[in-house]
Amino acid sequence: MGNCKDCKHWDRDGGTYERYDDDGEDIPDHARTCLKVVHGNESEPGAAAYVTDASGYMARLWAAPDFGCVLFEPNEAETQKP
Repeated sequence: MGNCKDCKHWDRDGGTYERYDDDGEDIPDHARTCLKVVHGNESEPGAAAYVTDASGYMARLWAAPDFGCVLFEPNEAETQKP
């Protein structure tokens, strides 16, 4: 199992619109969302992981670079850098 920083599903291009939590607190700059996890109370057949909240409006899973999971797939672009 690898870490998020080396995974192709770790969202390196996350927008600034999603950088605050519900309490207005800054999400740490090093945290990103996982593109393999279904976010925002949506459903997707066959998905391995979902994130929901009680409001039914929006939910996000923020992962630090050293977090890892079984959905890991190597980021080919990162491994090919000199």
